[in-house]
Formats: sequence, structure tokens, C-alpha cells
Amino acid sequence: MQFSQNVSGNKPNFFYVMLLKINNSRMKITYKTIFILLIYSLLASCSDTDGFLGIKSSFDSPFPKRNKNLTYALGDEFSIKRGKDTIDFKVTFRKSDRQNFIIEQPNQDTIFAGTVCKYRGLYYLNTQLNDTTYWIYAIEITDQVIIGLQTGWFQMLGWDDEFEFWLSPPGQEELNQRPTIIKYANPEKQIIRLTPDKKEMKKFYSTLIDSLPADTLVNWTVPITNVEIEKEIADIQETSTDQFEIISKLYPNPANDYCNVELYETEKYQFGIFDINGRLVNSGELMGKLNKIDLSDLSSGSYFMRVYPADSEDTETIKLIIKNQ
Repeated sequence: MQFSQNVSGNKPNFFYVMLLKINNSRMKITYKTIFILLIYSLLASCSDTDGFLGIKSSFDSPFPKRNKNLTYALGDEFSIKRGKDTIDFKVTFRKSDRQNFIIEQPNQDTIFAGTVCKYRGLYYLNTQLNDTTYWIYAIEITDQVIIGLQTGWFQMLGWDDEFEFWLSPPGQEELNQRPTIIKYANPEKQIIRLTPDKKEMKKFYSTLIDSLPADTLVNWTVPITNVEIEKEIADIQETSTDQFEIISKLYPNPANDYCNVELYETEKYQFGIFDINGRLVNSGELMGKLNKIDLSDLSSGSYFMRVYPADSEDTETIKLIIKNQ
């Protein structure tokens, strides 16, 4: 038996995530419990998406990183093994507004619609609600396994559990100790509005992901081949580093015979420079925070620089323009 969510991913697979919550709390699952959850799930499928099933927390903006094309991580199609069922999905990316869509096959239910970011090994899925706020939840894709898919409601419930204390009128001393990720908490309306903080969210979601069951990716291979890298770098048009975590500055840009790459950290990084056809034309290591890269062998034109840690899959890609005098 399969259970799915619908309506652009704002309504989750409620039966599935409630079983997760029961499992985490070590409650005894009875046939009566399952029956109640099934009825609740059917009723919930008819409700409005905003404030779905009493979730009080939401974010005032998406995760603050550059939007990703999820097909580079999952391919155009993928399947998962969940219990005795094999569930098929289709992934599409709309370039005009960089929206990703995950569609369950063959019933064509959209289980996610929104933007996707990546930070420190996790993918962050941003779904905009009707009130212009966002639900953000994380998934992890590693070694033929995906964790967190279809658990948006469950993960947002985690923020409610974390910060429900602030829905009681606090004293001034308590207000001074309120976490910076909380923009405001309204006890009267039972609303917790959060402002995305990359480091705090990474800490929260990493712990949460560890508590979720894993789904096995069936007949799936890592889609990041050279061809996919070519597609990805051709999609990059920005020369700004405003939302970067690795690259602090790239200058001059446009460049002539050289460019400087300034990093946030002193860790060991590697770089690759690709032309518009996806061919690697220069590569090497970045040592220290400030690095000078020789570009004298490259002709005028548009290029793409990828910077990545030696021991991680996290990458940042920026457009580099060369104008020879």
C-alpha cells in the first residue's frame, strides 16, 4: 500500500510522518491507532495548506543559498524502496524561476514544488505557503540512500517542539535570551516566525535527519557525470558571491592575465575552470585564504570556476569573465 502527499508538497504524507513520530517516541502502534491516523489523513487532505495540521512555525524567507537544480542530484527519474513498496518519482526543473518539482508516478501527485539549496551536505527544500512564508526541510542523498523525503510536516513540527516555550508570554529577561533565529513569537495567534540561519539550521536538521528512517534508491546511479557538470556550469550566470560559504571574493572580474580568489577559511580546496562547452581548461589547488590564479593562457570569453573542498562534495560555481587587452 502506498501513501502520498499532494498539492505542491505543502500537504505531506501524513500517515507516513505520523508513524515516524510514533516510532521516535516509542509509542505502541495498535490497529486502532493506525485506523485513527488513516481517518485523520483523509480529513487533512481536504484542509487548506496554510497552518496545515496546526504547524505554528514558518520561515520569513527561503534558505539563504543559491538555488540548485535537483535533477543534478537525483536525475530526471528515481525510485525508492519503502517497506515492501517501490515508489517511482519524476524530477523537473523550471529554469525561468528555478523551481524544482518532485512528482510521484503514476498518480502524478506533486510531493514538492519549490526551490532547493545545498549547504554542508544537506539539500534544503523551500516551499512557499499561501501567506508568503516558507516551510523548509532537509533531505540527505548518500550511497544509494535518501533520507527525509516527504517529511516536511514532521520536520517543521520539530521547530514547534524546539520553540513552543516562546508562545507563552516571556519576561524581559527571557526576551533577552531568545534565540536569534526567532524573528518573533505571537502567543495570541500561536505563530512562531523564524529567520533562516545557515549554521543553526544545519545543526538542527543534521540531528533530525539522523532520527529518520532511510529510503533505498533503487536502480539509481549518481547523475553527476561530466555531462551533468557541463549542464550545471552553463546554467550559472551570476558573478556575485553574496550567498557563498566558500568563496569570499573573486576579483578582478572581468579579469585579464590573473584573478584573485579569496576564501572564507584556510582549508585545502581545489578549483576547476571550465569554458562554456564544459571543458576543463585550468585546475589546481587553493592554499590559504588568498590565492592568485594565472589566466594568461586563456582567451577572452566567459568561463566558470568551481571551488570545492578536497574531502567534500560541496561545491560553489561562479561565472568568470576574461577580457584580454
